[in-house]
Amino acid sequence: MVKATVLDLQPDWGMQQVYPDPCDSDYKTIDPESDDIIPFQASLPTGYNTGKDVLKAFGAVEPTNFRWLELPPLDQPPTRDSSGLRSSGRGPANQLEKLVRYDS
Repeated sequence: MVKATVLDLQPDWGMQQVYPDPCDSDYKTIDPESDDIIPFQASLPTGYNTGKDVLKAFGAVEPTNFRWLELPPLDQPPTRDSSGLRSSGRGPANQLEKLVRYDS
């Protein structure tokens, strides 16, 4: 089984999780014998006439949260806490999160 997450690198230089739905989970478990079709709808940020989105797919064998990679659009006011991270109200779920998000 693989824990999958997809991030969207947006034309406005923002980055956000688009799969699974950020309101649902940090990742989706995919069985190696199954197909998972992911429908996406493309749109441009307000004020943009052209743009390119780059989708980055991550797979892990253990539960992992890639939300620490999310970034707000660079043409918008910042919405992060003083550490530069979105506050989740919880501690690290695994060693990767501990390494990247928290002081040891």
